[in-house]
Amino acid sequence: MVTAALRHRPPLRGVLFDLDGTLLDIDGEGFLDAYVDGLTAYWQPADAGAFRQAVMAAAVPIFSAHPDRTNGEVFRQHLAAYLGTDPAAIAATMAAFHATALPVLPFPHRPAPGARACVLACLRRGLRLAVATTPIYTPEVIRLRLGWAGLDDLPWHLVTHSENMHTCKPNTNYYEEASTLLGLPAQACLMVGDDPLQDGPAGRVGMATLMRAQEGEGDQAGWGSLEEVAVAVEAAPVEPPGR
Repeated sequence: MVTAALRHRPPLRGVLFDLDGTLLDIDGEGFLDAYVDGLTAYWQPADAGAFRQAVMAAAVPIFSAHPDRTNGEVFRQHLAAYLGTDPAAIAATMAAFHATALPVLPFPHRPAPGARACVLACLRRGLRLAVATTPIYTPEVIRLRLGWAGLDDLPWHLVTHSENMHTCKPNTNYYEEASTLLGLPAQACLMVGDDPLQDGPAGRVGMATLMRAQEGEGDQAGWGSLEEVAVAVEAAPVEPPGR
């Protein structure tokens, strides 16, 4: 039972939600491909194939340790080196792409069933809330996809993105950094996700974890719907707000 998974935990003070596959019904890898294709078309490089490869290669160092630079800074530095330009030029062109071409990028998506009700249930309990998505995208891209989920109007206390994070899932440092930015100890947080390989490592820093049942093979505490998560949160011990 999902509810039982939180019964003997320390009182909850915060909940972190994955985005793709949890709050938003979308093919995350497919969206990444469409995003890179859209950026390539907007950039209009002389060699589209080489440009696309440079973008993907520049993203790889994001997943290594770089505590003194944000994920976005690392990406722009490496892409600028590949393209023979400077990071400021990269940032300016990407900002223009995000403002004009990205909002009309055609890609199938829909809010995950029960997502809004689940988030509202957490808010009613006075919990601090985070969108704990893999922070490879800028705030504009995350905000767009959060809007697709029908959740961009809610008072999130933290949304992880490339400009405020210094590591990525599944590194446990990601979860430690996220809980710190949320202003809470990891042991007081719950991570709700759909991928045990990406979201499950939150448990190694002391967070409670609830993974989608079909993704967590053999996990009896897996959730089949976000309504179950809402019920579990409503029944869990919660530390009063402000403490």
